[in-house]
Amino acid sequence: TSHGNQVVKKFPCKKIITAKEMAIEGYPIVFKILPEFINYFENYHCMNLSCLFIYLNLIFYVDDTNILYRKGLKGLKWARKKAHEILLVSSTKERVEKAVQLHQAFSKQGISPGGVGDLIGVFIFLGQLFSEKMRWHY
Repeated sequence: TSHGNQVVKKFPCKKIITAKEMAIEGYPIVFKILPEFINYFENYHCMNLSCLFIYLNLIFYVDDTNILYRKGLKGLKWARKKAHEILLVSSTKERVEKAVQLHQAFSKQGISPGGVGDLIGVFIFLGQLFSEKMRWHY
């Protein structure tokens, strides 16, 4: 009855990686992006910017079943497109401004990337295990 199971049944033509499958596979996307997350933190010394960076990457890469459940494939594609556009912005200030605008658009449209939010916690935990600078941030 989970959103993940319902989404898999709703979109049988697309191979959707659910949270359960991601866990069984050992969270490959987490370990693919984790070095960038740590590097971003160590360069900017800011957890908020680092989490924004990882949030945008996860929106782009992960089949967030909460987005799929609420907005379907079209909503997920739109969210990914917007996240990717923001990731291409080089100015940190402009990236933050665009992310706030995206958050407002998500709120208006009922897009809630809950799976991505859960994974951010995993990144913070693992980041503290593998980065002394991040560990001493708190």
